[in-house]
Amino acid sequence: MLFRSAGSYTVINSEDEVRDMWEDWSVPNSSIDVYVSQSFSWSSYNGYAGDIPGPASKGGRRDGVAVSKTGFTDSAGNARLTVETLAQLIGHEVGHYLGLEHQETTSNLMRSNTGDRGPELDYDQYRKMFPHGFMHYE
Repeated sequence: MLFRSAGSYTVINSEDEVRDMWEDWSVPNSSIDVYVSQSFSWSSYNGYAGDIPGPASKGGRRDGVAVSKTGFTDSAGNARLTVETLAQLIGHEVGHYLGLEHQETTSNLMRSNTGDRGPELDYDQYRKMFPHGFMHYE
């Protein structure tokens, strides 16, 4: 895992800026590039993936996942972000990157509502993610 200073990407101001960041910072590798920004000032989204559903390709303006570490507001309108919520948010966006769409089962990681999302993935979701080459089973 590599950590770098965010430079001008501390606060993301537009979708174009997210895509600029991916283009500027993504490097050739066999990993999924995940960026945690201080906040997104341009949208009600708190996470963004290269394409929904992916898979996104390595390199360019679609290569990456970005999340806001302070932008989450729960269904009651309260601003909050716990470590557990950030982990689920990153997992959710990586799921999009690997080809998963939203699913409205409350316990599922791909539920669209961040405040009411569980950690589970179903068998069909696992099968959809495996062909992209970023996952392996031991």
